[in-house]
Amino acid sequence: MPDAELLPGAACPRQTGEPSSGDSLLYDPAELERIVTLIRETVDPERIFLFGALAGATPHSDVAAYDLLIVVRDDSPAEWTQFRRHFNLKLIRRRIAPLLNFYLCPEQETQQEARHFYRFVQSEGTVLYSRRPFKLKTCDYRSLYWAARERFDAFFPLTGRFLKTAQESLAANDVRGGAFCAGQAAELLLRTLFGVYHGCDTGLHNVSVLWLRTRTLSARLAVSLENDDSGGCRFVAQLENFRREALYAPVFDAGFKEVDEYLRRLQELERIVERVCRERMTLYESRIEES
Repeated sequence: MPDAELLPGAACPRQTGEPSSGDSLLYDPAELERIVTLIRETVDPERIFLFGALAGATPHSDVAAYDLLIVVRDDSPAEWTQFRRHFNLKLIRRRIAPLLNFYLCPEQETQQEARHFYRFVQSEGTVLYSRRPFKLKTCDYRSLYWAARERFDAFFPLTGRFLKTAQESLAANDVRGGAFCAGQAAELLLRTLFGVYHGCDTGLHNVSVLWLRTRTLSARLAVSLENDDSGGCRFVAQLENFRREALYAPVFDAGFKEVDEYLRRLQELERIVERVCRERMTLYESRIEES
């Protein structure tokens, strides 16, 4: 399908999953309108897209969630964190979909690093708001697949190496080294997951923030971790603490059994992430065959 100009409020063409005219919406329009209004009050976006299962398209989140791509003029990892906190203070939490996934994407990145994900969202999502008409870019699923595969091949094997080194460190009674490698493995697992689903890298390195950016992509991954009410995860937060304290603390207080238990759980998470990522890349391959 050739590129075309798309007006605000129009639904993007979809490959699959588009509800017919007789189907009911999968979300409350008034609720979503309120969310869009709050987003506009918070970041003054260029465009806002709804994509994923609630848009009647290819699922992105594996749990009930509003998946929202927000194109902004500028962005940084810190700004994403500040935006999420500010937005949650304003939003009434009683919602049909309990979770909100915000993807802040700088305008320039839609033509560069994040272009594959941006075109995927355009091809399957719905425009909720646009400051001005814009040119619709169709998704090149072959390029998206190879961008995802490149990230998987770069980060996932390193995860296994850090986990192996962590085991060897504990076997040598080097608890500090084992804890540090476990924290590094956790970051690489989540970077792998992010890279496969978005076809691009992330500038984030904090494990807790990476978890917030990826926590809905696999329901099994989410239930395997102990979440707190704010969407954080004590398991992930402790892995970040391990890494930081192993690097900087004069005295490392974590014990052998604690680090060993975290390492065993990480090995299970490694298996889940590998399966989820391979399933996602298989989906991209199927779209290549369909196109």
